[in-house]
Amino acid sequence: MTIETAALYAALAFATFLIPSGRMLEFAKWHCQRGLKASLSIALGIIVVRAVFFAAGFGAAMAFVHAMPDGRALAAVAACVFLALFAVRRLAALRRPSPLAGNDNLPAKSLAARLWFGIRFDTRPAGEFLMAAATAIFFVPSTLSWPLTPELFLVAHAAASLLALIVYAVFARTLLSRVNRRLDRSRQERIARLLRSGLPSVSARFRQDAA
Repeated sequence: MTIETAALYAALAFATFLIPSGRMLEFAKWHCQRGLKASLSIALGIIVVRAVFFAAGFGAAMAFVHAMPDGRALAAVAACVFLALFAVRRLAALRRPSPLAGNDNLPAKSLAARLWFGIRFDTRPAGEFLMAAATAIFFVPSTLSWPLTPELFLVAHAAASLLALIVYAVFARTLLSRVNRRLDRSRQERIARLLRSGLPSVSARFRQDAA
């Protein structure tokens, strides 16, 4: 594996990490409301959990390529489909409020609690594993002639994750304001549809919000 290949992998991983998700939006909220010191532990938790699933996904991709070298092309096609569906689902999920979307005052937590919160929040083991395997399948070498291949992958993965977090920290307020505007529009549309349904109980419940 060459440095150029590692850079291409880092670029793909960076692109997937930039896609808005509950985890990244939560990090942006912490950065805006609690500052850099509190958000650093959240970021560290995110990097740790991603590294764990990266190791599992990389190992699975490596084992598949060596066990079924003829199936690599089909696996690459499947990975492309998975990545496309992942992006579409994440973008569509922005219309739904996240678990803390309505909470403007995040609870104060200790360093260890924030770290654990960053690890567990919005973690989907199956999706994380498939994402790591799908991004690695394009770049896993057919032979392990260079023993530093896993280390290069790990460095590229960590760099992509860190850079994505930096982007979310820098543009946190702009991103959150746009997401909140989209959520507000979606909420108003849902209320309008309920009011048009003509159900008295629904109208009474949401009439004040619609006004």
